[in-house]
Amino acid sequence: MKQRNRVALLALVMGLLPVAANAVDLRSQYRLEVVRNMAGQVISSNSSSYADLVSINNKGHIAGNLVNNGTYAGAFWASENSDGKWNVVNLPFLDARGGNYNRVNALNDNDQMVGYSTEWASSSNSKQHAAEWSLLSDGHFLTTSLHQGNFQNTSTASDINNLGQAIGSSFPPGVLSPTMLTAGFNPTPTNPVPTEGWAIANNDMYAGLTKIGGSSRGFIVDHNGIHTDIGIFGKAATAINDNGLATFFDSIDYNNNHVAYDLRSAAVLKAGVEGAITHAMGSNASSSIVGQSFVNNRGHAFLTQNEETWDLDQIFSTGAGQPGWSHLEAATDINDRGVIIGTGTYLDTNHRTIDKAIFVLTPVPEPQTYAMLLAGLAVVGWRARSRRRG
Repeated sequence: MKQRNRVALLALVMGLLPVAANAVDLRSQYRLEVVRNMAGQVISSNSSSYADLVSINNKGHIAGNLVNNGTYAGAFWASENSDGKWNVVNLPFLDARGGNYNRVNALNDNDQMVGYSTEWASSSNSKQHAAEWSLLSDGHFLTTSLHQGNFQNTSTASDINNLGQAIGSSFPPGVLSPTMLTAGFNPTPTNPVPTEGWAIANNDMYAGLTKIGGSSRGFIVDHNGIHTDIGIFGKAATAINDNGLATFFDSIDYNNNHVAYDLRSAAVLKAGVEGAITHAMGSNASSSIVGQSFVNNRGHAFLTQNEETWDLDQIFSTGAGQPGWSHLEAATDINDRGVIIGTGTYLDTNHRTIDKAIFVLTPVPEPQTYAMLLAGLAVVGWRARSRRRG
């Protein structure tokens, strides 16, 4: 009887999930917040400087980049405090003398980050080299080079999984640390294929691009080392989960929103607003996909899950002239708890417009969820009391 009660309660609670996933109006299911630093200032700057948000991990920590006049000069990591403000830590350059570029591309659940950073030969000569940042016990970060080539070579690290395995690319090939994967689609010494490794899962699967005949072809390598060519994609693989779902920044067919590939079903999948040019930017363990779709030549943040898509800009924006979020431009990542991060245009109470401000969308249980959960607990309690009386 005890086991049946547990199963019944579990079925009751799990049965709530499709209701939340398929509801048309997400306003009651998510809390929308603007990210502020410890001084209460919105993390952003002016029209030529903005926060480029990249990753959120399952601890709720975020990593991104402060962009100044087109230069990634300030990679950062941030954790939210109990008062809703964020503790922002700027990541150090590889070279103690500083540099022109410092970009973080990915963050794992251990607060390890990878990207690239400038190393200097002189004040007029610098190169970007793959880098890793690790959080120390004193709250500072240790910067480590993943670059093994000579100074003139360039490299970048694109992703890091929870095991600390990183993936990236370099020019020329072969200048990355042995701890990194340099992905390739059937390259041979006599027929080298230029490759870019972009995303890595926790079970040795990874995804990237190969340059063949002037075209960028996406590929996935499974945990057995088997390469799968998945067709013409452009620019980057943005994520791959442990189930073999890979997302890509550019699609095979802009008109059909083909920006994802499911290795298990060998199928190209759609995401984003139907018929719009779409960039998939992140996914999670549940295969929910977030990104940006261009509607009337303007970027709209979107969420796609269970083959259904929500235009987050239409749902959550307040409209021009109203305090709050006048525009949600792009959703850049989603963690396994369903928390979505991205950028948009924020209008404060003083009617000051802040471009490229950072938003966080956090799922919240619906009132009926609590009611049904309490009802389920009441049923279990009633049955337990009945057994004791019997």
